[in-house]
Amino acid sequence: MVFLTSQSSKVKPNLVNRIIAGISSLGRREGVASAFVYSIGIRGVGAILALSLNVLLARLLGVAEYGRYMALLSMILVLGGLSVRGVGSVLIRELAGEAGTTPVLRKSLTRWATFRVGKSTSLAMLVFLAWSVLIYFGWLTVWSSTQIKLAIVAGVAIILFSPFVSIGAGAINGYSASLRSQGLTLVVQNGTVLGLLGVLYLTVSQSIDLSQVLWLQAAGYAVSLLVGAYWLRGLVRERNIGSDDWCLSAIRNKNNPKNWTTASRHFLLITVAALLVNKLDVVLVSALAGSEVVGIYAAGARLAQVAMIIALAVNVVLSPRIAKAHKAGEQSSVTQLVRSGLKFTIPIALAEIVLAWLFGPKIVGIFGKSYSPSAGPFLWVVIAYALWTALAPVYALLSMTGKEKLVAALSWIILIANIGSICILTPLYGADGAGAAMALGYGVATVIIFFALVPKARNFIG
Repeated sequence: MVFLTSQSSKVKPNLVNRIIAGISSLGRREGVASAFVYSIGIRGVGAILALSLNVLLARLLGVAEYGRYMALLSMILVLGGLSVRGVGSVLIRELAGEAGTTPVLRKSLTRWATFRVGKSTSLAMLVFLAWSVLIYFGWLTVWSSTQIKLAIVAGVAIILFSPFVSIGAGAINGYSASLRSQGLTLVVQNGTVLGLLGVLYLTVSQSIDLSQVLWLQAAGYAVSLLVGAYWLRGLVRERNIGSDDWCLSAIRNKNNPKNWTTASRHFLLITVAALLVNKLDVVLVSALAGSEVVGIYAAGARLAQVAMIIALAVNVVLSPRIAKAHKAGEQSSVTQLVRSGLKFTIPIALAEIVLAWLFGPKIVGIFGKSYSPSAGPFLWVVIAYALWTALAPVYALLSMTGKEKLVAALSWIILIANIGSICILTPLYGADGAGAAMALGYGVATVIIFFALVPKARNFIG
């Protein structure tokens, strides 16, 4: 994150920078709705790349090896994701305001972010190494000792790189470069691994193993980190126009590092709750029902996660814009941004529900005829994510205007309601009950938001 502190210089951008800047500014020139469309498009490209990568790896590694790879990579990415500790969201909010234009405040923010993420990354690597001891002795019968060691070292490298790629993407989005922010983690990362996988496949005669694939992932994150640093340096040069004297006074008066730490803790709680909601459900269903129920539920629920793309794309676009307008005291602009977002997300959410209701059986049919009962949980989980999609602009508003504690509370309410409902409904209604539990959790949060924001609702939907 040292690249955040680069000093300003009047450097004429090269052709590549001009093309990238032109693409990234399309949404801003043509309005927020167009920015949503471009954001959804780049997420779609990223999803296609990720799907292509997983299909190729599944074929090249084989079922057993691919299963070990996914188990190991999932653990690695969970540890890397938790290492971010909510810092990425703080960077979005702060760099959209004074920190994005004033060198001293940005330098203070950089030191705080690097130190905070560095500490948690070091701890995550130690946890992974301890967990790897179990892998080492459990997989010796399948792999050679050298392969296991190479895989473990690659895992450590991924944990080291991935948190800084995430906060780099957050910093880029703080400068309203939402396309580059998403492209860094979705397109650059997956595209690099796909390209390197092709090179590896063409150059080696023996079969590809898990350790080699993990090193490709590590290389993908390393490339993403370098590309992110390059993009961010250019954005810093464009915005490095503030007053150092004003900034020094702001640091003394606002005690910014303490405020940043408090905010990042709340954002971390949001991340943990979201992680548990999207991962713990299958574990609970497996404990309450048979393996067939788990398979039916998991197929529908995981397929329904596609509905989250819209909400994530909208949130990425709106967050820096709302933060910038709020810090500038432009309440009318904040209201207009949220209103534009709701006009986009509410119809999309309704369309998602209608499509899942009408075509759910055909959609889940991609898994095969035996998965036809997955249409029920698929519809329920789509309803859950549609509720979140509809209110995505409200969540962005709360997160970027200092109300992240409320968002954290809502996230944990969703989690608690979901867990409680799964325990009650799954034994009674099987996979459909588990899906309904997910919808109930998000439904409770939706009702709370409406009651909490009723006095202000007319500003955003009127």
